[in-house]
Amino acid sequence: MKKYLVITLLFLLALSVAQANAATVQWLIHGTTTNLLTPNSVASNGYTAASATYNNTIGQTGNGYLYCRFEAILTFAAAPTANSAVYIWILESLDGTTFADTPTASIITSSPSLTIPVTSGQVGTRQAVSVRCPNGQFKIAAQLNNTGQTTTASGNIIRLVQYTIQVQ
Repeated sequence: MKKYLVITLLFLLALSVAQANAATVQWLIHGTTTNLLTPNSVASNGYTAASATYNNTIGQTGNGYLYCRFEAILTFAAAPTANSAVYIWILESLDGTTFADTPTASIITSSPSLTIPVTSGQVGTRQAVSVRCPNGQFKIAAQLNNTGQTTTASGNIIRLVQYTIQVQ
């Protein structure tokens, strides 16, 4: 009986010490949302050109944050096909001046880095997906995969906001 009492007391002591030293983990969102692409007038299965360079280096635009939330805000001429998506490639750079090849109908260099589902049954889509954000400089390119519709001539955006984990 003494053995169980001692074990129980040691357990309660360890639990109280662990609670006293517990850390709080929070998501810290970077304050700036950046528009990367304007996929206006892109046909179903069409590709965009590469975006401008985004700098995720500490002290630069992205400040080295670990995660990116990409959001697609798209309007189509008519409701897109069910089970369609926006494929996004993150085109990384080792030196900040040369980037991975931009995918086209004849050049697919890799699988998409992320997929954003397109809302079917209505002309507007607003969806977001989070992924690990590469360090250094990168660009993005996109494909409207099997949407069955072309995006309108203006107002379409693919943007990102960055966030990281903060332990206190």
